[in-house]
Amino acid sequence: RVLFRSVFDGFPYPAQQLSGRVTIESGNITVTDVHGYAGGGEVDITGTAHMSATHERDFDLRINAEGIPINEQLLAAVDPATRRRIEAFSAHGTINLTAQLSGTQTHDGIDYDIATELNDVSVRYTEWPVRIDAIHGNLQLQPDTVEVTSLTGRMGDATIEMDGRFTKS
Repeated sequence: RVLFRSVFDGFPYPAQQLSGRVTIESGNITVTDVHGYAGGGEVDITGTAHMSATHERDFDLRINAEGIPINEQLLAAVDPATRRRIEAFSAHGTINLTAQLSGTQTHDGIDYDIATELNDVSVRYTEWPVRIDAIHGNLQLQPDTVEVTSLTGRMGDATIEMDGRFTKS
């Protein structure tokens, strides 16, 4: 058993105390049942990747994470546009997520499908100075779409519920 630490260049959020099976052979990487910790939460990774002679990376990875805090370490790992959007909501709390990352990483980015569960998150949007607390619900994140399902929260004594889809134009 070997414990190791890993950071992906495209999302520099360190995972540590990783254990599991990683096989590297002829430019192919297979990750099998790797478990570890990131940002105070737990993470599991399974999938494959291939580095071509032109340095494009084809991959198909599934990442499950639980208890990941929304904090400076997470914000530092996301791209600047995503960071600005998260900061605009002054979000605090923890998330669970299941990410399916696949395709070819090039200068254009990657394809992703990330199911995120919000757990007791609070937000205060800069354009609407009212704090919403005790947010629970689900976000489905894809390159051009954010889908919100079963989102509930509290604004003082009022309950807020939300379902919808936002599409990048």
